[in-house]
Amino acid sequence: MTPPPLDDVDLRLLQLLQADCSRSNQALADAAGLSPATCHRRVRSLREGGYIEKEVAVLSPQKLASALRSEEHTSELQS
Repeated sequence: MTPPPLDDVDLRLLQLLQADCSRSNQALADAAGLSPATCHRRVRSLREGGYIEKEVAVLSPQKLASALRSEEHTSELQS
C-alpha cells in the first residue's frame, strides 16, 4: 500500500516536528495554523504512512561529559 501524497500542510508539520518533536499537539497545531483535531489526524496519518519512523532525543555531549566526569569523581571519592 503506497502512502498518501504529501501536501504543503503535511510538509509544514514534518518541518515543525523535525525541529522539535516534543511540542504538544496544541502547540504544533498553532504553529501550523490548524485546529488541534486536524493536526492530530494529519500527524497520525504521517506516522501510519511511514513518513515518521520514530522520535528521538538529541543529547548534549557537553552535559553528558560533565555528568560522567562528575560521576567518576564521586565514585573515586567513595572508594
